[in-house]
Amino acid sequence: MKGFEENGTFQLKYASTQAAEQELIRHFGLKRIETAPGATKGNMVAVNLAGRFLDSKAVLVVLMLAFDTKLGCLLKIKIKTEDEELTSELINSLE
Repeated sequence: MKGFEENGTFQLKYASTQAAEQELIRHFGLKRIETAPGATKGNMVAVNLAGRFLDSKAVLVVLMLAFDTKLGCLLKIKIKTEDEELTSELINSLE
């Protein structure tokens, strides 16, 4: 997909990576797509989401979730869309 891409890192308030994954899927309203074998290592989980935002613009989201006993749930995210403003708004929606 050609378009605009933004990255972000966030500390989330979830008790597990599974809880964070479920809430992020609900938050973005996108479908989980197959993750490449080997993308999940140790306490890190890779999740790929794709779909159309409000049935209009194509969106691809790559989530890397990890859990640390001291820091809690950590998220590294990459969002790619066809619209620069939408890309920024989706990243900012997590703040």
